[in-house]
Amino acid sequence: MEKINTLPLIGTYNDAYDYNLQGNDIIGKFSDAPDCDTCLLSERRISLTFYDPDPNREHLHDAIVLRHVVENDVERIETVIYSAGTVVQPEDQPDSPRVPYGAYTLTKQ
Repeated sequence: MEKINTLPLIGTYNDAYDYNLQGNDIIGKFSDAPDCDTCLLSERRISLTFYDPDPNREHLHDAIVLRHVVENDVERIETVIYSAGTVVQPEDQPDSPRVPYGAYTLTKQ
């Protein structure tokens, strides 16, 4: 099921901050992002800011943490989507992005 697809927009903006996914923070096992119980101390993950393109959700400040894992010769991206801060939520507006908060695993096929 496709919830959000902004791939057709790649290369259309001059300003990187106009995209829905942005950032380049490299984080370790312990950080302000969700801790990673299964990460090694030397392992690094990528933290990105995520904005749902729905105008009714522009008040949300969310983030995604990505982790690359290879297990039994199968590559995966483990990701966590979470609220990255507090904002004033307008009345009668959604309080979460269309892709629900939580952990997801993307498996290379």
